[in-house]
Amino acid sequence: MGNCCKSRRRSPSEAPIIDNSKADKGGSSTQSNTNGLPQYKKWNSPTPIDEAELNRQRDMFWDTQPAYGGQPEVWDALKSVLPIDQLSDAELARCILEAAEIRFARNSWTEVYDSQGYKYELPAYVISNPQNIVITDSGIQGD
Repeated sequence: MGNCCKSRRRSPSEAPIIDNSKADKGGSSTQSNTNGLPQYKKWNSPTPIDEAELNRQRDMFWDTQPAYGGQPEVWDALKSVLPIDQLSDAELARCILEAAEIRFARNSWTEVYDSQGYKYELPAYVISNPQNIVITDSGIQGD
């Protein structure tokens, strides 16, 4: 899991900037959110996973993210709006992302940049729930 989030410094001019107000109208494998947030791709876990294991993986990622570099404020902003498929206030999320000056590469959550051009890579399990999530007593299930 540690290799999924390598980051490297780029010059600010190299950071891809997209218009966050326009979501790409892609195929059925992506989900767009309102208010111009980037799309997220539906995905399947290699083996079905339950909510508890998914949360353990997410906790491990967020606990170890300082080792990947980048600005703590950007990591905090990303953590506050993810997983995106459980987001209740897209406008607030957009404001948080804009305040943190987060830019999206290819209109995707998997690769984002801060205002200094630092790259942040996010694994699918942090972005959204897998389609094959195992239903638990809490009622969580895949899309």
